[in-house]
Amino acid sequence: TRAYFKGALTYSANWDHYREVPFWALLDEVSVTAYFPLASPQTLEGQWRAYLSEVERFAAEQGVRGEGRPLLITEYGYPALESALKEPWNETTSAPFAPRLQAELVARSTALLKERSAQGERLRGAFLWNWFGFGGSLDRGYTLRGREGEERLKAALKGQL
Repeated sequence: TRAYFKGALTYSANWDHYREVPFWALLDEVSVTAYFPLASPQTLEGQWRAYLSEVERFAAEQGVRGEGRPLLITEYGYPALESALKEPWNETTSAPFAPRLQAELVARSTALLKERSAQGERLRGAFLWNWFGFGGSLDRGYTLRGREGEERLKAALKGQL
């Protein structure tokens, strides 16, 4: 691959099995999807910090000569469902529609990721999943378009939470 591509190489591993990837040392970055299960909205920041610290430590251990690898969060987000805390990866459940919970979870996790990437050397950034759904009151998926989460995300990105 490196003979044909001169950019940074990475692999997006799932949050629950990134340690099993045998070829991190061959890549330029450690990338992880961050659909971490959470206990409650009240514990969001603490749990996110703990998960990020663990993944950052892991990225620091990868590579040759101990220099480690930068970390990229290739996906994070929450469906507009009451089950979003415990199963943020699952938009297919029959859980009740919860756009206000989604807005809170996305805004707070975005603010934390923004703060964390500005403070540290390891976390380079994060990609929010998925803007391109239909949005509004009929879309139970990840998009924030057309509902409260859109404005909350903008505020989080501006540092206004």
